[in-house]
Amino acid sequence: MFEATSETIGAWSFHDHVRNVQRNVNRGLFGGLIIRDPSAPCANHEIPIFIHQMQASAKGYFFRSGELRPMDSYEVKPSEAIFDHPGVCNYYCAIHGTSMSGRIDIAPADANPTQIHIVTINNLSFGAPIAIRVGDTVRWENKDAVNHIVFSPGGGKSTFCLNGRGYVGNTPTIVGDTGERLCWYVFNLDIASMWHNFHPHSVRWQLPVPPGGASDVHALSPVETFVTDTLVPPAMRLHLARWKRCNATRRWTRAACGSEAIFFFTAMSKNT
Repeated sequence: MFEATSETIGAWSFHDHVRNVQRNVNRGLFGGLIIRDPSAPCANHEIPIFIHQMQASAKGYFFRSGELRPMDSYEVKPSEAIFDHPGVCNYYCAIHGTSMSGRIDIAPADANPTQIHIVTINNLSFGAPIAIRVGDTVRWENKDAVNHIVFSPGGGKSTFCLNGRGYVGNTPTIVGDTGERLCWYVFNLDIASMWHNFHPHSVRWQLPVPPGGASDVHALSPVETFVTDTLVPPAMRLHLARWKRCNATRRWTRAACGSEAIFFFTAMSKNT
């Protein structure tokens, strides 16, 4: 039971939290609870935005090392029955996110003796993909100057998404008239230690400090939420000659046609 009181005004995320949490969140088992402020101005549009990863379902390879300090190592052995079937294992560092990823191609077992395959972690990289067979052992050795966590959530390759959608042309589009109030509810459901920046173009919101301060970027830590109101900016109309000049120099960043304009919002990832 959740009691909505004045202290709970805002946006609250929820997600599956029994076992294989990352894998289940990456399959879409999450949502948001919004508690409105009755004294706040009424928004013309309320916009929940979930920043997260999605991952194809597969008979995956789930493992997670402890935090590997410099010169530490981690092994996945046959006795753990993880690499027990052929396939492809995509993994990454749970500290530095999917920008630091690796791959293991698992082939069927054969008559040759089993082997130990060593993955050297260096310069925030797992190196080139490796090929093993069912029954082999994989050992990660941290030769880096920082800590890492080797993590495979047990599915296919992950993709960053907004509201379950990835890539331009498929991500959410918000339509409003100039001057309308938008209330954004932004949830970072990327729970693998990855921060994301919420950044709408052509609008700003007031900051509590310093007085008169404003921003158009807000960083969200994993499972953090952010609520803000913005106004739909004015549409832009350009003279045809200026349109051609901007387009020719490739300095045109906002599309305009007639009395309509397109402004972008992005969720930029960054590592902790």
